Amino acid sequence: MKLKDEYSLIVPFSLGGILVKANKEFILESVFVKRSHLRDNDAVGMHKRPQIQLLKEAKKQLSYYLEGRGRGLSLPLDVSVGTTFQRNVWLSLQRIPFGETCSYKDIAVSINNPKGSRAVGGANNKNPFLLFVPCHRVVNKNGELGGFGVGKRLKKWLLNLEGVKI
Repeated sequence: MKLKDEYSLIVPFSLGGILVKANKEFILESVFVKRSHLRDNDAVGMHKRPQIQLLKEAKKQLSYYLEGRGRGLSLPLDVSVGTTFQRNVWLSLQRIPFGETCSYKDIAVSINNPKGSRAVGGANNKNPFLLFVPCHRVVNKNGELGGFGVGKRLKKWLLNLEGVKI
């Protein structure tokens, strides 16, 4: 079995960067990179050239979003890395409108698993598509921020960018 070529780039912003990995068909991963680690990633040699059209579009969409000019990110994602439950959660998360939040319970109900709030949190934590699958829009039932795999500071920053005050 031949491995497909993977390409990557980092889209920088004030708190760090978003590392996006893709092949010619799908976004494979998008993760947060701390500002202090940006140079380290370059040194590891994660960037393959030439960049592909999908990454160019990812950079454009992420740049607009992180500058507060874009409202949505929509590119094909390779969700095969998740379980059926995780994929259902991630699909539901993509339906949360820009500038709005919902609770873990709301997501659980939306996927016909009303007692699965904790499992929804686990699926959010395994989300490999930061911003493309907007798990930052999920908050606690009482309206408090809740958890976020890459830190509450970034979660609050992203929600503020979208006009949500927490």
